[in-house]
Amino acid sequence: MSFIAGTSTIKDRVLYPSMYSTVFIQDDLNPLRIGMMKYFGWTQVSTILFDKDYFGSVSIEFGQIDEFHSLLQTENFTLLASSVIVDLGRTSEHILRLKQYNSRVIFGAFRSSQAPAIFCEVYKQGMYGHKYVWILSGTSMYTSWTDSRLDGAGTGCTREQILEAAQGYITLDNEYIGESDQQTISGRSVAEYDIFIRSYMAQFPDYKLTRKHTFGYDTAWALALALNASIACLNGSSLTAFNYNNSDILNIIQDKMDQVRFEGVSGPVSFNNGRRIGLSYIQSNKNFVRTSVAKFDPEKDVLNWTIYPSMLFQGGKIPKDVFTYVTKYFTVPLSAVVSIIIIDVIGFVMAFGFLTFNIYFRENRNIKMSSPRINNVIIIGAIIMYTSVCISTYSAYSIPNVGKATCMINTWVYSLGFTTVFGALFSKTWRVHVLFKQTSLARKVIKDSQLFGQVGILLLFDVILLTAWSVFHPLEMQQIKINREASDDDVVLMEVFVQCNHRYFVYWAAAEYAYKGLLLAFGTFLAWETRNIHVPILNDSVYIGFCVYNIVVVCAIGVPTHHILMLEQSLLKYILQNSLTIFCTSLVLCILFIPKISLRNQTDNIRFVPTLKGQSGNNNSTVSRSTCMSAVTQSSTNGLTLKKNDHNTKTLSIEVTGKSDVTTIALEASTSRLALPTVDTRQISDGTKLCGK
Repeated sequence: MSFIAGTSTIKDRVLYPSMYSTVFIQDDLNPLRIGMMKYFGWTQVSTILFDKDYFGSVSIEFGQIDEFHSLLQTENFTLLASSVIVDLGRTSEHILRLKQYNSRVIFGAFRSSQAPAIFCEVYKQGMYGHKYVWILSGTSMYTSWTDSRLDGAGTGCTREQILEAAQGYITLDNEYIGESDQQTISGRSVAEYDIFIRSYMAQFPDYKLTRKHTFGYDTAWALALALNASIACLNGSSLTAFNYNNSDILNIIQDKMDQVRFEGVSGPVSFNNGRRIGLSYIQSNKNFVRTSVAKFDPEKDVLNWTIYPSMLFQGGKIPKDVFTYVTKYFTVPLSAVVSIIIIDVIGFVMAFGFLTFNIYFRENRNIKMSSPRINNVIIIGAIIMYTSVCISTYSAYSIPNVGKATCMINTWVYSLGFTTVFGALFSKTWRVHVLFKQTSLARKVIKDSQLFGQVGILLLFDVILLTAWSVFHPLEMQQIKINREASDDDVVLMEVFVQCNHRYFVYWAAAEYAYKGLLLAFGTFLAWETRNIHVPILNDSVYIGFCVYNIVVVCAIGVPTHHILMLEQSLLKYILQNSLTIFCTSLVLCILFIPKISLRNQTDNIRFVPTLKGQSGNNNSTVSRSTCMSAVTQSSTNGLTLKKNDHNTKTLSIEVTGKSDVTTIALEASTSRLALPTVDTRQISDGTKLCGK
């Protein structure tokens, strides 16, 4: 019999087959731990303990937690995480482990001397407050650990921070002295026993009562009751005949010890495999004042409360053992969808309106001069761009009910639409540049079919690249979950963002950007080179340049922004991407076609405007270059003839025959000392006028 041994090893019936103890060991708190979990509906918990000799002998802390783990498995509960601190200097790693597993109910087994370092790290990682429950062993956690002597020195925290993290922790402990007023086995009540033992100890002033004195008193009674009950089973023999080689008497005594049950001064006394069965308590430590608030009877598996159970916890609400995860797919709000679609529909209507106008007035001289068929290509490209906005909106609003094919479809539509619009603008800019930068007066005919060919080549390159992308590494729907704090402390909103992605996406995107970036750069160069070319009424080269600049600027803003914005900013990304697409596309159409609407009925004479001029001082030769864009259609122009007379002057003859596509003719005249007489306006066969210097 023992009333002082408190290590976990005494429960080992192989090592100590006939050992009985009236003192509680910390393992005896495990039934209460399981009882709490059942009462509060907790099914998932974590544990943390300190054991500096983890690889040596079994410590009190390790023994109780090891048994607790076994009980969790038996009761079909879940152990989320378990950490064993060997070195307090590495406490952060263990607290982080608990945090990573979303631990909310943590059973700890460490002493009050280790508490400051552990709760300091709890403070640093924010694992405290009404969302978390720290349940410790009251036997090891002396109430004095939080008094004025607590110093955070060496922990990295102040005393106030440690106390803030530890506020509201719960302790579990066993009964050391009975609370019942009824008479005990000795014939005295607990109060009478207390008076008796203190008066007795007064005779020995050099000695003090230990906390476990009641266990010693009840040990004597338990042994006496068992021995007394054994006598009747000895068949005429007596206890004095006992020896260590006589197992029969030992078995009888053990059998009677297992049957012992009485009310002692330390509470109800009984045994199970030599271990004391007794009451245990849940203790509140609010404001660091320890108070018993519930009593647990392991035999009846009942918790009796002296307070409302919810008052045990901070905030007066029973915490949940795990966060409730609510999964919500991010979708673009209906208001944003409606706004984008309305603007996009306006763009569609405008594009079809311009297309109708362009087809209806295609024979109008002013419209015909700007290559209406190429303009139709630009409009068709714009319609494709507006369509890409619809696909993007459907994909963003219909998540998760969209297939992965939508990813590549949107990529195809957007890419082909962009190439169609910019390719047509690029080809028109290229024609202006070629015609106005040539230095020969030989005829240069650039037909619309050549421009269609350029657009076709650009689209073919797009198709090849997109086909390879779709075959080898097609984009897939990728789901990314991000935790959001919900208004309910026990709920974690798992917002799921769906994006089109692939591990090789960056390489294919880089190829697209490189190809289109070069196209944009070259287009910008051509637009800049032809920036001063302007023939009123019939020439739209300046407008084409504006369109090129518009696209370049929008791409320079939109592309980097699209990749810089975080996944959580998907709404902003959606609005920005589609708004810029609609804005840029609509602006291109307006720049190109609104002037044509106002010019369709004008018949003003065409004037040649000098674009490149250079001159020197009075004594030096003068060079003057004049460029003109002719409104003469190739339906009336068959050839150009240049003649040089004796006075070193050049004259231009235009022969009007045949019928073909509209083109632009560039003329340049240059002499060392060239006087530039005014050439009168002359009427060509179809009434188109040619003016120049």
